[in-house]
Amino acid sequence: MADKNESGGSFTLGFILGGIIGGLVAMLVAPKTGSETRSDLAERSQSWRTRADEMAASMMERVGPSVGLAKEKIAPDVDQVSARKISAQERPDLNGQDRNTEPETSEGQI
Repeated sequence: MADKNESGGSFTLGFILGGIIGGLVAMLVAPKTGSETRSDLAERSQSWRTRADEMAASMMERVGPSVGLAKEKIAPDVDQVSARKISAQERPDLNGQDRNTEPETSEGQI
């Protein structure tokens, strides 16, 4: 079952992809010469590329500030965790050996 919190992004993506595929199939079976069909495909692909670039720019304008805010809120925690990791790696183990070295085993142990 679909998640109730989903905003319809999957449906929209499927709708757009279905439209693109349907359009390509319709152009390929249309009674045109090969050069006309290739010309039409080139024009439409440029149009689609322009639309995709515009949509991506629009999405970045809407999402960009939220991403920046999330980075600002998370950055201190990330720095704190990184500092703890480094200090834990530099500390010797309880038995006096470094954590980065393998413990020595005696011949009788498995």
